[in-house]
Amino acid sequence: MMKVFLFSLFIVSYLNINAQNFWAQFSTPENETCMCLTLDSYDFSYLGTSHNDGVGGVFLSIDGGSNWDQIGLANTTIYNIVDTNENSVLVISNQTIYKTYNYGYDWESKLNAYVRNLCKISNGDIYAGGWGNDAVYRSRDYGESWTLLLQLPSNEIAKSIVSNSVGDIFVGTIDFMPSTSAGGVYRSIDDGTTWENLGLDYWYVTSIAINSNGDIFVGRCGHHYTGTGGIFVSYDNGDNWVTLKDDVLVTSIIINDNDDIFIGCSNLASLNGGVYKSSDNGNTWELINTGLSNIEVDHLIISPANYIYTVSRQPYNGNPSSICRSVEPFVNVEDKILIQNFEIFNYPNPFNPSTTISFSLNSETAENTELVIYNLKGQKVKTFPVILSGVEGSAGQHSVIWNGKDDQG
Repeated sequence: MMKVFLFSLFIVSYLNINAQNFWAQFSTPENETCMCLTLDSYDFSYLGTSHNDGVGGVFLSIDGGSNWDQIGLANTTIYNIVDTNENSVLVISNQTIYKTYNYGYDWESKLNAYVRNLCKISNGDIYAGGWGNDAVYRSRDYGESWTLLLQLPSNEIAKSIVSNSVGDIFVGTIDFMPSTSAGGVYRSIDDGTTWENLGLDYWYVTSIAINSNGDIFVGRCGHHYTGTGGIFVSYDNGDNWVTLKDDVLVTSIIINDNDDIFIGCSNLASLNGGVYKSSDNGNTWELINTGLSNIEVDHLIISPANYIYTVSRQPYNGNPSSICRSVEPFVNVEDKILIQNFEIFNYPNPFNPSTTISFSLNSETAENTELVIYNLKGQKVKTFPVILSGVEGSAGQHSVIWNGKDDQG
């Protein structure tokens, strides 16, 4: 088992998600209804809002939500928004996908279709999910052009679209009036040319996520006849499904790089709303609502800096639509272990051009240990194997010299 120290220069830190408050309120524009959120690689926040209560359109914050500027598409409702990874942003408004390259100074129409959802895949593909004949579109050039992949009955909407490591595509749908079809999950194993329904008939599938093992997790916010919700998982690429949890109405699923699963839930039907977390592949779940101002959660987002955000569109218990952010980021490490009672320091501090980081280990913590330096956004900068007298992971006093460069040199 790999043991990892988390060390930020000038600050020794361990990210403990069981802090007193898991969530903190994220400031949003006054009198605006929050609809959707994305964060780009610079940690700039793009917020889609509704035109019903305020100005509407898209807002931008470059300082973590302290200040917001309206940057376009005013007097419209933004149904979904996504960063493209090429310094541009896509939004859905008025049955149109718009794109901006320059922080909202210009907006270009890229697709006119009855779409409502945008899903970005790790390989760079972007999918748009919509109703009926406009069920699934795909773009492989950051939203410049779109190809129609799937058409469904008019009452059926594609809510979530994901792809696994070998390129199989999965689409979760809801059919609100199941006459010609029953909704559920569709799969294509030939890059979207042909599709098959995998079952889960009449379930309202809101979200799909895939972990590093290829396990497929499906969130449901109800059933056309029974009304129940919960989580399914498939361990065989969607051929068979197992129920993991059946006492929640799931609106969103995200899985981080550690394969921790987070589900956002509605509090309708007297069920627990808010956010649940599982660190054991969905076998057990922990409700993590401390500090969460609105437990009617519509969306979960992981930012490039590894923070988790909740978006709540509807007011709850006197609280308006809102966004909350996890107090701490989630750092991608193999196995985070907090080592008690050890000393670590660096000299000189500040340093130029290098610094020596010294620390000590006991025999219980020395084996397979690394020193990992993160920046204050929780992003990994540099990794050092712990070596003393030519033996990795030795107990005793250790030191490494860091020249301020990252793992790429």
